[in-house]
Amino acid sequence: MRLAELPLELVLAIAEALQNEHDVNTRVRTCRRFHQALNTFLYQYNVRHSGGSGMYRASFTGNASAVGKFLDQGADLNASPSGAPLISAAIRGHYNVVELLQDEELAALLLNAGADINLGGYSGNTPLSELLEQGRIETVKWLFYHGAKVELDDPYGGTALTISSENGDEEMVRFLHEKDMA
Repeated sequence: MRLAELPLELVLAIAEALQNEHDVNTRVRTCRRFHQALNTFLYQYNVRHSGGSGMYRASFTGNASAVGKFLDQGADLNASPSGAPLISAAIRGHYNVVELLQDEELAALLLNAGADINLGGYSGNTPLSELLEQGRIETVKWLFYHGAKVELDDPYGGTALTISSENGDEEMVRFLHEKDMA
């Protein structure tokens, strides 16, 4: 009997006995039947054995579908061993928070699932401080209106106002003054 012909219960038992996610993923990619049977298991495996670290990568690349699957399996948005998924998206060049937050599906998914909009990554920078550095005023405003704390300091003691001033971002400085945050 070939491996692909085994009952699904045995396929799952074999997958459970594998030593790492790479081994499980190798089986997932073998054939359509294994993909259907083991793909959800792979997300569960990552959450159980790696603290949902794959969600960091999914956020980093803007994969809303994968983020949703990790959340369905109980991944904690604020406890990734690699850093908070929201900040990982901000740090990434092409797939940054601007694109992710403009994708209402992913933004709602992250925030409704309890993502801490003020949680810093491994560098200590929050999504807000990253976006201030990049001059992304529209997304900074979006973060503000969704609970980002502009009074939080970055790792170097900079506030939203000092970062904006140092970058010569007059529009952001005006916005902060209008909102009495200066």
